[in-house]
Amino acid sequence: MTTDLAAILLPTVLNVPPPIAALENDADYLRFNGISLGNTFIGNFLDACAISIPMNAPSEAPVGLMLMNVWGCDAGLFSTVEAVERIIQ
Repeated sequence: MTTDLAAILLPTVLNVPPPIAALENDADYLRFNGISLGNTFIGNFLDACAISIPMNAPSEAPVGLMLMNVWGCDAGLFSTVEAVERIIQ
């Protein structure tokens, strides 16, 4: 990532949350957890800032669009998110 970019866009998570019963086994829990946190882990690893915008219609499975930029670019990221929210609404 670079400060020349307004943001990197990616899905917040790569899967729909599983039912709780699917997480009873520790191995399954760890697998789903790794899949669910994969994209947010990138931001944490790079010490980036990120904002997730909900994108689902009512009664549809939850989905989010994550906008990410380098550490310290929070103010610019908020401005970018406002512009993206206006476009997707």
